[in-house]
Order: sequence, then C-alpha cells, then structure tokens
Amino acid sequence: MRNPAAYVYRVACNLAMDGLRGDRGYLQAGEAMLDSTPDLGPGPERIAQARSELACAIRAIEALPPRHQALLMALRVDGLTRAEAALRHGLSLRKVDTALRQALDRCAAYMEGQYRESAD
Repeated sequence: MRNPAAYVYRVACNLAMDGLRGDRGYLQAGEAMLDSTPDLGPGPERIAQARSELACAIRAIEALPPRHQALLMALRVDGLTRAEAALRHGLSLRKVDTALRQALDRCAAYMEGQYRESAD
C-alpha cells in the first residue's frame, strides 16, 4: 500500500456514501408513510361550522348589556381575576359573579336560539 492515508480517506468516503444511500431509502419510506397517513385536520365543512359558531358567539356578546359585556371580556379575554375585575369596575366580588353568570346564561340562550332558528 503506497499511501495509507489516502486509502483510509477513500474508505471513509465510501462508508459515508453508503450511509447516505441507506438514508435515502429511509427518507423515501418516510415520505410514503406520510402520504398514506390520513389528514386529521378539520375539513371545509367543520371549518365553516366553526366560523359560523364564532360569529354567533360574537353577536351574542355584542347583544349583552355594556357592564356584562365588559366583565365577560375582562374575565375571559383579558384574563383578569375576579378580584381584579371587581376593582377595575368598582363592584363587589358577588356582583362580578352574578354578572358573569348572567352574561354566560344570556350568551348560551342567544346561541341556542340562533341554532334552533337555523335548524328550522
């Protein structure tokens, strides 16, 4: 053997190429597996239904009295605690709880009525 370093280098290159060729088979198998995997995301019908429900929820919130709307947004959207919302709106915790319950009840009734009307 005239140049052992060149020989070792060539063996290393060949091994690397063999490894790459083997990986290509794994990549192709992985791609085939991905192609046969069903898409579990929502389809167009579910997306349209979700958009409709969201629009109805927005209308329900907009139909609330201003104080109920403000408290609902503060507690559920802004993430305030009941105590923070009470302080911000100058209310007792009990009044915050009552207004929140009423707001949620009204929203549920509104949405239920909308879906009952659309089903008819």
